[in-house]
Amino acid sequence: MQSYCSGLRKDHNEVEMLCEQRSRRLQQSEQLYAFLRRTDLLLEQLNEQMTVAASEDYGRDVEHVELLIQKFESFMTSLAANDAKVARIKTEGDKLLEDKHPDSDQISAKLEEVEQLWEDLRELASARQEALAGAKQVHVFDRDADETIRWIVEKDAAISSEDYGQDLETIQSLARRHHGFERDLAAVREQVDSLMAKAQRLTELFPDAKEHISVKHNETIEIWDSLLERSALRKEKLFQRENLQSYFGELSELMAWIIEMRAKVTAPELPKDVPSTEAIISRHEEYKAEIDSRAETVAKLSNDGNSLIDRPDLHFMAEEIGDKVAALQDNWSSLLDCWRKRDDIYKKNLDLR
Repeated sequence: MQSYCSGLRKDHNEVEMLCEQRSRRLQQSEQLYAFLRRTDLLLEQLNEQMTVAASEDYGRDVEHVELLIQKFESFMTSLAANDAKVARIKTEGDKLLEDKHPDSDQISAKLEEVEQLWEDLRELASARQEALAGAKQVHVFDRDADETIRWIVEKDAAISSEDYGQDLETIQSLARRHHGFERDLAAVREQVDSLMAKAQRLTELFPDAKEHISVKHNETIEIWDSLLERSALRKEKLFQRENLQSYFGELSELMAWIIEMRAKVTAPELPKDVPSTEAIISRHEEYKAEIDSRAETVAKLSNDGNSLIDRPDLHFMAEEIGDKVAALQDNWSSLLDCWRKRDDIYKKNLDLR
């Protein structure tokens, strides 16, 4: 009986020990599954946030990217709450490891997975934040470039007019207006130079956006250079027209003088006595002196006209200029011939007296 009781106590002790082991194992399993459940929930949340942080949407324009930045700032605020969650998981896992949990390898692997994912998420979120700030700079550059391009296109249309004036007064008015336009260009040049410097800086800061920035840069430079070229061309044409109208004005004045002088030379009737004849001859010589004083001007205007005819940029005016030069030379020759013939007549008339 004693032996039976001893065996029974032994079996009872073994059963109690097994129960304790079973209870402890169940408790450890419960702790493990609770840890894994909380860990998996956190990993799921972190992975969802990774998707947000990994976004490559940098907006269509300044307003859009500002909205994205605002949303991402809220995301970064919510992201900061993960610190406490990760810390709790780490504390819980470390406690299980300290208690020599039988599934220590699995617990360590989960802790490492959480810590690595959390570190990756923070790095990715920080990179996304910087990328959005950079995207805003690029979008601001795009907006400034587009505004500059629109302004240049408008100005280009303004100087594309083929109206160069038909008289000196109108031409000079257009030239003054163009001078004001050039002052406006000087102000815009500063804006263009600033834009180009910004493009260079952004290209160095954001190599990935280099191609996009270069396209805007080149488009702006091309349109700007075209505007400067057209502005210089219009200025030159107005200058040419002004010179041409000044030339025509001098030519008209000289032609009027020649016609008036020819009328003076041929006007007097032949006198009937010696004193009157001598007076007319004296006045005729005065006319000759005045005519001779204009000879240099006639030669200059003739040479200037021939030079204008030879200019390729004035080929469309060559015939008109040629006709005016020919008319000047014909009228000048006619005046000289008229003076000589009249001089002959006066001298013969004096001899007869």
